[in-house]
Amino acid sequence: MKKTIITLVSILILFFIVTYFLFNLSYGKTVYQKSMMIGCMAELLPDNGFSKSKNACECIFDFLITKYSDEKLSNDIEFEKILSVESLTFSFCNNKHIKLENELEIDTTKKYYKVRLMNNFKDNQIEIIDAYVDRKRKDTILNEFRYFNNGVLDSSKSKFFDLIITGRKDSIMEGRIDFYSPRDTLPKEYIYQRNISFRYIQEEDDCIVVKEIETDTNSIKFPYKNFRNFTFIGYISDTRFIYKESTTDSLYVNFTKFAIDNKLSTNNIYIDLLK
Repeated sequence: MKKTIITLVSILILFFIVTYFLFNLSYGKTVYQKSMMIGCMAELLPDNGFSKSKNACECIFDFLITKYSDEKLSNDIEFEKILSVESLTFSFCNNKHIKLENELEIDTTKKYYKVRLMNNFKDNQIEIIDAYVDRKRKDTILNEFRYFNNGVLDSSKSKFFDLIITGRKDSIMEGRIDFYSPRDTLPKEYIYQRNISFRYIQEEDDCIVVKEIETDTNSIKFPYKNFRNFTFIGYISDTRFIYKESTTDSLYVNFTKFAIDNKLSTNNIYIDLLK
């Protein structure tokens, strides 16, 4: 009986050790993050082996858990939106570590497609860049960049936006866009004037119209009506007139621009304005 108990305990310990390492449970600070890793490893392990699966899954979740809370990631509706927004992250990580073919499908009828680039610097510093590529000219046009220091987003060195649209596709939906740039760290007394213009395209009465909102804040709420199978096309222009440090009667102008899409391939008419 004693030998049987010892054998069972040994099997349980061995099972725990194998599970712990096989599913990379050393990763993640919360139970939910560890459960996410289990799901990712279980998906990739059968075809790619431990090392490649581990690297790809860590690449994906290093980005997700830095940007999103466990609450959002565990909410089915929110996670579906995140999957759409972060499809470039999944494509980048998969292609980098396990070289999946045809992971990023490019619609060749569209003028531009998105790419995600990553620069690794020393001391755990990473820069993730989102850019457009002109399919014919092969020009690369930068749109967003996020700078991470030891896994923590440094907003003082980052320029990016978050787009969330909620509601039913057959009705007026609620949209919200939050955007950030390094100039946000400037004290208000340095800003003489700030003009923000947010434009987006939607369909009304079988016509395509351009909506425009003018504001002076980094968070914009707007009504949105489905445009061609939930395609979103927009543009933000943020112009700041900033006092020069040496004098208060001299100004310089800073421009921050974003083209906004929710698809990997696009004909966004505003991309040319980024150049």
